[in-house]
Amino acid sequence: MAKYRTNKIKHEHSMIPGLREHLERVAACPDIHGILPGPIHPKRSAAARDLTLSIQYEIDTGLRCLAKTAQAVQEVRIVTDRPAEVRRWLVEQGLAEDRLPPAPPPQPPRKGPGTPGKQVVLQFDQRCAACGRTVAAGSRAIRVGAPPAWEYLHVRCFRSR
Repeated sequence: MAKYRTNKIKHEHSMIPGLREHLERVAACPDIHGILPGPIHPKRSAAARDLTLSIQYEIDTGLRCLAKTAQAVQEVRIVTDRPAEVRRWLVEQGLAEDRLPPAPPPQPPRKGPGTPGKQVVLQFDQRCAACGRTVAAGSRAIRVGAPPAWEYLHVRCFRSR
């Protein structure tokens, strides 16, 4: 089959039954630049299944999806520079199932100077900024602050903050 495009959909491979019509509805999203169906992989399933499009994960150029029926699976790549918005739009329109885990909630910042800190191995003895005891040379410590006023903490002191 010759390579060509219609309505953002590249036609390089054949498509599983019903996928072309489904992708034409997907192409209505204004943030989608292109849709690239991949090769078809047969599968054996006794259960009859309608066509489903599931979002698997984000890639550099957009989203990777899988189109599935009872007889076959086909990879579909959606080209976009705004994958989160396209993902939300596809789910809201009922055109795809979202298999991506939800984004973790933002963590509140830790208290203390220069946090979150960096774990280092000390070359010289240093005083722990939290407990005041000596952190021995050759042991691990957390470096916080900004140069030239680095402060060092025992790992246990940093974790208990």
